[in-house]
Amino acid sequence: MLKDLFKEKVFCGLDIGTKAIKAALIKIEPSNQKEVLGFSDHKTFGIRDSSVSDLSEFSDCVHSVLDDLSKKSKTRFKLINLGIGCEHIQVRKATSVMPLLDKQGKIISSRDVQDVNENAHLIGVKLEEEVLHTLPEYYLINDDNIAVNPIGLHAKKLGVSCLLVVAKVNFLRNISRAVNQAGYEVGKIYFNSFAAGEAVLSAEDKKAGCLLIDIGSKITTVMFYKDGVLKHLHKIDKGGNAFTEDIAEKLALNLELAEEIKKTYAIASSSEKYNEEEILIKRENNYFPIKRELIYRSIEGEIIALVSGIKEFILESGILSEIANGIVFIGGGSLLPGLIEKIGAETKLQVRLGKALGVTYKNPYRGPLYSASIGLAFGPISRSTAPANISSSSRPNIFLQAVNKVKDLYFEYF
Repeated sequence: MLKDLFKEKVFCGLDIGTKAIKAALIKIEPSNQKEVLGFSDHKTFGIRDSSVSDLSEFSDCVHSVLDDLSKKSKTRFKLINLGIGCEHIQVRKATSVMPLLDKQGKIISSRDVQDVNENAHLIGVKLEEEVLHTLPEYYLINDDNIAVNPIGLHAKKLGVSCLLVVAKVNFLRNISRAVNQAGYEVGKIYFNSFAAGEAVLSAEDKKAGCLLIDIGSKITTVMFYKDGVLKHLHKIDKGGNAFTEDIAEKLALNLELAEEIKKTYAIASSSEKYNEEEILIKRENNYFPIKRELIYRSIEGEIIALVSGIKEFILESGILSEIANGIVFIGGGSLLPGLIEKIGAETKLQVRLGKALGVTYKNPYRGPLYSASIGLAFGPISRSTAPANISSSSRPNIFLQAVNKVKDLYFEYF
């Protein structure tokens, strides 16, 4: 008999990737214990070049992965939190300053903080964009006092410096529509790597200094946390797909077989143990031997480029001495044997695979693969997070409503 969503706290996260759609279903016990009810994934169809190319095809993918998850977990659910990848978002800094009403100054309230955040939000976003997350880095009191939490301080002027994570409105609307056509409702939309960070990083990680690296299929996302906030978000145009494509090209294989060989036999460094080992691969009706060392040699250039990109970001941003808690890796690419160890040796930092805190896995590899889905299911709402479709203010904002109305008219007629 199917469990009823309305009798238990059950939450679903849907991670929309360019290569695969992954879903996780979580149950929160009264004791706040988290239980994974199931995972599911499906190859992505209907998305091309960072946009929805076939709504019906994409909707069928969504339905397949969620229907499979429902059957595996024997649980009904309707509400879905969505996550989109780095290729669909832009990150920019925004600042805003506003005078407080009383000339003599006043005690800063939560409403003042909401107002200055909204001002930064409005200044930093373009007409065709929606803000997924407003992430304050610090607040400026009277031009000379920096605070992480200004509430309760006395001031005449309040400013904020923040990161805005934005996405195209049309893309968000189209993926939401696909979910609706599949028979489900959209709760909130998040940047998936940020959602994963909320699930896999502890408060101590974020405070002490930690890198979260999400090696996706096309892009590797590097996020640096310090003093409890996200300080940097950087993209590297390298991912797991590049390894597959190099194997296919240099060993004259089709992409499907190259992907399977990558998952089963590829390694991230040369090893005497594997130099002479041979594997058999099928071409047409015959099997041919290939030395495992050749598989490494075919992806060596991409591995060097990825490691170099990570090192360059760390050195150029000047954060090396601040990364006290090392690097946490997530994403399918992080499972390539020897890769995270190679990055650790090159950066001289401690490395580990990420997994959602408080969640146990029968298969340890599911931690890096499904961390975003689990983070989305949890709904990573914090004081520094304003996900799409959610106003960061609890009261109506007339100006914001007017801007949204203009957006609606614009997209209706153009």
